[in-house]
Amino acid sequence: MAKRHNIIETTTETTFFGRTITRKKIKDEFFKDSSVISESQSEIAKKETNDCVVRAFMVALDLSYDKSHKFVADKFNRVNRNGTYTRRYLNNILGRQKNGFKMRLMGFYVRQEII
Repeated sequence: MAKRHNIIETTTETTFFGRTITRKKIKDEFFKDSSVISESQSEIAKKETNDCVVRAFMVALDLSYDKSHKFVADKFNRVNRNGTYTRRYLNNILGRQKNGFKMRLMGFYVRQEII
């Protein structure tokens, strides 16, 4: 199972009017630019364009860029430097596990019938 990190920082403050406000944010040491991370660990990443889905899976599944690149190429039929059609191939991963994480739809307005 993948190692879990405590990445959320919670702060509480009192306003001038006496209200208590609680804020949550990602700790600064975990907030990094995914393109900088990917280019620092992979030669493939330095030559890639339109790789936002590859980088998203790299971060979400805690994979190396090269493993994420291969995963997206296999499951989403991604062609190098051409982007990814996630909606068309989502059924290839939904309900399956990768690196200890179960794949499912997330977001504000998630509907299974859109795929």
